[in-house]
Amino acid sequence: MSKEEYDTVFFYFRKLLEKRFEEKQISNNNLNTEEWDFYNDVAYPLILEKKASLFVLYKNEEPISITLTYLSENRVFDAITVFDIDYAKFHLGSIKIMYLVDWCLKNGWKILDFSKGHFDYKTRWSNKKFDFHYHIWFDKTSVKARFIAYGVKLFFAFKQFLREKKINESLHKFTYRLKHTESPKAKYQFEENKPEYANDALEEVDIDSSENGLLKRICYDFLYLFPENESNVKIYRFKNEESLYLIKGKHNESIVRTIV
Repeated sequence: MSKEEYDTVFFYFRKLLEKRFEEKQISNNNLNTEEWDFYNDVAYPLILEKKASLFVLYKNEEPISITLTYLSENRVFDAITVFDIDYAKFHLGSIKIMYLVDWCLKNGWKILDFSKGHFDYKTRWSNKKFDFHYHIWFDKTSVKARFIAYGVKLFFAFKQFLREKKINESLHKFTYRLKHTESPKAKYQFEENKPEYANDALEEVDIDSSENGLLKRICYDFLYLFPENESNVKIYRFKNEESLYLIKGKHNESIVRTIV
């Protein structure tokens, strides 16, 4: 993997993570500058040493799902994974795991390890669950060491207690709001009733424009519902009603209303 290709993938990697957690409106420690710079610095040398890999799904030349994995003798560790939320209807997460499992089988990797942390997809795809333990080693003859070890034990026990009470989820939401201005999530719905319209009542919109991000997701939801080629799909805005759109393919069309 060339450094140029690596830098491009990592650029999209961060963009997709930011997009994903902006939708969730929670903070993610991987996006902290120091932590992200660490991953960025160490991953490429590890890839060259065949101790890590970037597993990427592309739409044409654009990465839409990226997973950073670490490699041991017989195990692949899924470290950080993300997919473009615009393609949520297509279940990119499951598609990525299917390809990753296939790659592991073809290349002799015996275990695909989803690493610590509970997520629904891990429950669905795993055939073995294990507990993650911290072991504290200390000098029993040292009063200072015993005191420090006990303090460390209380620290981790308290963290686990907060996780079980889901305090960590509230904390991530709170820290996100400290750094970002909260904005209402835009929603949309496909409508069955098609109003009569004249062609001059419509104006075409560019779904690739950054200001039309919601329309891009609407386009892919439309493609999920109807067997159309993306190159044939166009979105039009009704000039007299800002929140109403017409999405049209070669064989199908639908009215969409956005709700803010």
